[in-house]
Amino acid sequence: MPSDERSQKRIEDLERRLKSRSADRDLVLQLADLYAAAGRHQQVAALLEGRILADGADWEILGRCCEAFRLLAQPGRALELLEAHAAESTD
Repeated sequence: MPSDERSQKRIEDLERRLKSRSADRDLVLQLADLYAAAGRHQQVAALLEGRILADGADWEILGRCCEAFRLLAQPGRALELLEAHAAESTD
């Protein structure tokens, strides 16, 4: 099986598992890594931003999300997330 096909099957498997275990931080990060390796930075950003908005952020998820937005040439969105997180951290 070609590596692209294996990667796609792994992505699909993680997406299915994440639907039933949405709070699993490790699954989220694994899926983000696979999306990034496949060049799917929009999906990385959407996945991680959704996690941040739903559960708050830790610095690793926030950093990865900001990097995805940087790769998408959307640094303004990364800055908004950082500013919102900074405001939450000081409350």
